[in-house]
This record gives sequence, structure tokens and C-alpha cells, in this order.
Amino acid sequence: MLSDYWGALRFLPYDRGWAVASDIPRWIGDRPLPVQADDWHPADWLLAPMYSAGGDLLGVLSVDRPHNGKRPDTSSLQALERFAAQASIAIGNARLRAEQQRVLARLEKEQQELRASEEGFRQAFEYAPSGMAITELHGTERGQLIRVNDAFCRLLGRPRAMLRQHSFAEFVHPDDQALLERTSFEGGRAELRLSRRDGGYQRVRLRNSVVADAAEGPSFLLTIVDDISDYTHPAQPLGRQNLEELLEY
Repeated sequence: MLSDYWGALRFLPYDRGWAVASDIPRWIGDRPLPVQADDWHPADWLLAPMYSAGGDLLGVLSVDRPHNGKRPDTSSLQALERFAAQASIAIGNARLRAEQQRVLARLEKEQQELRASEEGFRQAFEYAPSGMAITELHGTERGQLIRVNDAFCRLLGRPRAMLRQHSFAEFVHPDDQALLERTSFEGGRAELRLSRRDGGYQRVRLRNSVVADAAEGPSFLLTIVDDISDYTHPAQPLGRQNLEELLEY
């Protein structure tokens, strides 16, 4: 290293300027050549490195033209060191704020994309022509219906609030329970019968797909239910209880 250590600063006198690579930008003043030993030479180079709190080099301050035309004394060097330290802090804080802004902008974008995705799923789920149901896969509510769409409610003739009080299996014909168990997994398909509110059974085709959480893995089972029968609703007198059920639905 050809420069002199002046505390935290680096001084490269003009007679060692040949060591500076030509691609490193620098400015040489137009002051007269030195007469006294402490006079500043236009080609002298005093550098104040600026470091981050982690020790990374942020930049370098260069002293090229002292006002008094002299090489800096001890007090001037200390002042320059303090200035470089404060500049390091300011640059570090500015970079930190810029990084925080980038992170916040990225998070906001991801949240917007997530909200758009969730809204897209909600729209597709709620207004799908096929019946759709989401079933809990874990915990004490395993098998519980936690969400159903209007098409599923119409298919079984049951209101949404009532369906969510039961498990999916409770609506499956007793003779089809074993078939349901064999197909309750990712990609499972089955044709079975589901009970309607009027006591009849609806023949349907099920298609299963697991809804996974990025952190916890498989969380819910999404079941698509299609009517595959020519079901005719049996005629029934419309009593008070039936009227209340229709209004609830």
C-alpha cells in the first residue's frame, strides 16, 4: 500500500500518483506548486473511506483543494474523520430506508396479488355451475363442511347454514360410505348418492382436490359435485315448516 495512514484517512502524495490506475476518476486542482513542506500539491490525494455499520465500504470522500493551500493539520484531519463518519451514517440510513421502501412495495404488490387471487377464487367458487364444497382435513373438525356454494345448496335442497353444521359424509348414502373413504384424497373421483332434504337421493360425480397451505401443507379438500341423474323432486304439500325452510334457503 503506497498511501500513508493518517488516522482513519489515507494520504497519497503527488510523487506517488503513478500508482493510481488511469481508470480511477480524480480531479487535480490548479493551485501553484508547493514552496513550503506543508503546502498542498495540486496532485496530492487525501481520501476518507466511509464504511457501513457492518464494515462494508460505502464510498470515499476526497479532499482535492484545501482553502488555505496547506496540508491539513491534526484538528482538520479529526474534523474530516468525523464528517466521514457522519456521512457514512447518513448514507447507511438512506440505503436502509430505500431497502425498506423496496420491501414494503414488494409486500404490497404481493398482498394485492394475493387479494386478487383470493377474489378470483371466491368468484369462481361462488358462481360455479357445479356444486362445490370445502371440507376440513385436520383437527377436531376433520371432515366438516366449512364452505359450500349456491349450486351445492340447490343440488341438495338445503340451506348453506345447515350444510355447514354437518360433515360431507353425513349426506352420503350408507351403501356409498366405503366408496367415499377410498376417494377422499387428491385427485379422487367417485360416483355416489347424496341425500336431499326431501328424503330422496341425488346421484352425483365427485372430483377432489387438496387446497394446500404453503407453510402447513394440505389443509382443505375441495370437492366438485356434478349432477349425473335425472332427478325429479317428489311432490309434497307446502306446509308451514316447508315454507320456513324455503325462506331460510
